[in-house]
Amino acid sequence: MTRYSRRTSNGTALLAVLWLTAALSAIAFSIADTVRAEAERGIASQEGIKASYLARGAVERALSLMRNADDNNGASPAERFASRRRLYFQEELGDTLVEFISERGKLPLRTMNPQIFNKLLLSLGETPTSAGAIVQQVFSPTLPPITSYAQNSRVVSPFRPSLASMENVEELLLVPGITSELLYGRYSRMPDGSLINLGGLADLLSPHLKENYALDPLSVHPTLLVSLGMDPVSARKFGELRRISFN
Repeated sequence: MTRYSRRTSNGTALLAVLWLTAALSAIAFSIADTVRAEAERGIASQEGIKASYLARGAVERALSLMRNADDNNGASPAERFASRRRLYFQEELGDTLVEFISERGKLPLRTMNPQIFNKLLLSLGETPTSAGAIVQQVFSPTLPPITSYAQNSRVVSPFRPSLASMENVEELLLVPGITSELLYGRYSRMPDGSLINLGGLADLLSPHLKENYALDPLSVHPTLLVSLGMDPVSARKFGELRRISFN
């Protein structure tokens, strides 16, 4: 073998080693990235489960406290806790907050009309086109009224979504265009860069109310106030002031 042949062979071997090293490095980087992502996913899942059990435990603790609290005057749990809107619990795994929200801070679902429902959707961030399409689906004149039963009373709902009885607000998910985000809450970025929770239809509508009552100012959501005509800035300040007052 001549010197030129040996030099060519050595160069080819070096190039092969370099390519192999690069391939192994890419595989190692891919595996490391996958392991890191799976570890983060596992931690997030663990924290989610922990938060879920903390929340459930806090609710059960609050219910137990309400049922078993001693009262010498014979007052009911609702009367004893009427002035307490929040309960704080400190646990080893984390702190929890239980907030009492009255259904009187919402609008009755079964007596909703298209105009108010459209205003609610617009206040929750829907575009006029999208809100109009959803209202058209909900109040479609082509479907018969839905008959539902609540507390042994016959109620005819003005809503017309097929397969929906309006026994619970989650049935609005049967309406095309209503997403889980729109139902349970969404966030909006303010001009100052901060995020505010606009809430969702579940925070604004109640299937348990059969008629309109005066809204409970301590439970009404700021977005509902906006849909009823209040200035958004004033509604936001009202919510912040109420939160500070009951902290």
